[in-house]
Amino acid sequence: MSNGSDNTQTQPEQPEVAVNSVSGPGQVIKPMRKGIFYLELGYIIVLLALLTLYAMLSGFRNALPISLGPLPLGVVWFGSVGGLVAGFRGIYYCNQKWDSSYDYWHYTRPIFGAVTGVIGRLADLLGFA
Repeated sequence: MSNGSDNTQTQPEQPEVAVNSVSGPGQVIKPMRKGIFYLELGYIIVLLALLTLYAMLSGFRNALPISLGPLPLGVVWFGSVGGLVAGFRGIYYCNQKWDSSYDYWHYTRPIFGAVTGVIGRLADLLGFA
């Protein structure tokens, strides 16, 4: 108990807390984990290596199908690249106010980008686009 002469108490330093709708109330804002960036960088290196192998080695190119049924193989590749571009955009704009609930989104982004590309192409083939 205080004797009344000193009403100031030292409070522990509180972390910065998000109050906007993106991060949610009460969520601690922290910088992005560098592993997310390196993972996305690894994905783009793999996709570029596949493109290089496809362009330069006829044996590699001949081993792959030209299409997957009515879908050109490029649809899957470009969908994955589009997903990575969206992921890098998120890293660029939110790296200092990182919401870790989006980590899984970054882990699976190339896969969902490829699926979205396939769905878009199928919609085009079926006349929906």
